Amino acid sequence: MAKQTNYAQPWSQFYGPNLGYVIEMYEQYLDDPNSIDPELKQLFEQWGAPVLEEPVSPADDETAKTHQTFRLPETPTIFSKLVAAVKLADSIRHYGHLVADTNPLVKKEKKLRRLELDEYDLTEEDLKRIPVAFLCPHAPAHVKNGWDAILHLRKIYTDKIAFEFSQVHNLEERNWLIQQIESGAYYPSLANKERVALLRRLTEVEGFEKFIHRTYVGQKRFSIEGLDSMVPLLDELVRQAIEHEIDAVNIGMAHRGRLNVLAHVLGKPYEMIFAEFQHAESKNFIPSEGSVAITYGWTGDVKYHLGAARRLRNQSAHTMRITLANNPSHLEVVNPVVLGYTRAAQEDRTKPGVPVQNTDASFAILIFSAKFCRRR
Repeated sequence: MAKQTNYAQPWSQFYGPNLGYVIEMYEQYLDDPNSIDPELKQLFEQWGAPVLEEPVSPADDETAKTHQTFRLPETPTIFSKLVAAVKLADSIRHYGHLVADTNPLVKKEKKLRRLELDEYDLTEEDLKRIPVAFLCPHAPAHVKNGWDAILHLRKIYTDKIAFEFSQVHNLEERNWLIQQIESGAYYPSLANKERVALLRRLTEVEGFEKFIHRTYVGQKRFSIEGLDSMVPLLDELVRQAIEHEIDAVNIGMAHRGRLNVLAHVLGKPYEMIFAEFQHAESKNFIPSEGSVAITYGWTGDVKYHLGAARRLRNQSAHTMRITLANNPSHLEVVNPVVLGYTRAAQEDRTKPGVPVQNTDASFAILIFSAKFCRRR
């Protein structure tokens, strides 16, 4: 059967591990055409070797068209290298978290056999001959070849943040995660002003805990120490929520770090918190303009069980309510309560008939205690 001349199809529909599988099957086809599925055999006979379309920058070649077609040489050795490179990239995604540098107090060895070139009989030169789209289709523009792609994947998956999502079997969800992680969308560069603001925020968080520790020695509390970055993270979630004009943000969390979140995210005055440590009347310190409301429950409760609510207004006068639900000692009981709050806040009851749900109107944030999760 004569081979088609338009090599871009159907191979342009495959990338990453799927393309690696097709390449592996083609290599098997070259050795013994009858050893593979008849339909796949017919596909190879019709279209030839797997190929891939890659964008070409006009700056690199003024006469280039929008796309150029990269066709694999029909040599089993080349295919073996491609398959090995795809397996290496996939191993970095699956096992990179095992060597991620997530603990600043412990120097972790970065070497893991599954992530080494030797394990796959690859060299830097082999990888430089492989197009980026085979290994990391969502890579940033500075990633130019397969070697750059492997370095990029190693930096993403083995650096200060660990990603583990091999348990996600839904293909659409999995591909979305890969795209978001590997595109660098969540690694924005901060201006100096933003860096200073972040440092100031972390200093406030740590200073608050140290003051309580020194001043109220022996009093029961659940420090945020070790989770300090949770407050800037909540700050960013709140900022983006009001920027997108969401109506309500509902937070449910256990005890650890609650006082710090009350003070810095919900705006509960320091005076109120310190008065509670001194078993003094604290209600006099509630802001008079009504921007913050404190939840005491029916009979009152200990300070690290209390909740609060706060209203924020953006430049376009949109008002958003942030609520931290009060939480008793049964730590997980707050989760369905907060989800219920959120579901109710998503309903538009301004029109006659059945309320219309708007999932963009409100969202829930559930924060679990690391210590509690380990016991589970």
